[in-house]
Amino acid sequence: MKEKIAEVIPKIKNDIEKNSDNGDEDEQNFDIKDWNNIVHWNEKYFCKGKLGRPLGYRAKEDYIVFSAAAKILDIPNDECFAHFLFINVMPRIFFFVSEDRVKLFNEWLKELDIQKYTNYDPANIIDNFKEQVTDPQRQNINYWT
Repeated sequence: MKEKIAEVIPKIKNDIEKNSDNGDEDEQNFDIKDWNNIVHWNEKYFCKGKLGRPLGYRAKEDYIVFSAAAKILDIPNDECFAHFLFINVMPRIFFFVSEDRVKLFNEWLKELDIQKYTNYDPANIIDNFKEQVTDPQRQNINYWT
């Protein structure tokens, strides 16, 4: 019998809060590893308005619910993480073009290993970003373009 979402959410929440807050990145626990990546990217690339708006205080809870629903629906971890990126992280991207910010953006895409997620990009968001960054006429990069 499948677990219910009300049973899965507290377990994932406990694992993430207990382990990620302590800096413990259990390679077998994708929820913790993926959440730690999101926190790292948020601090390095989004805080202080570098590439857009940083994730807010509800992002962790959203991630936990998202992960729990994916487990119940037997959605693979990579697919769950990719959907979270496209739904919750990438819409926050907005920055004015400068050499430093384009370099930082490309660094994030490389660190993200974007090739891994292209199968989960039905709207060609990644290609749209790449076109925006290479367009000499653009003054800003924006998810919503």
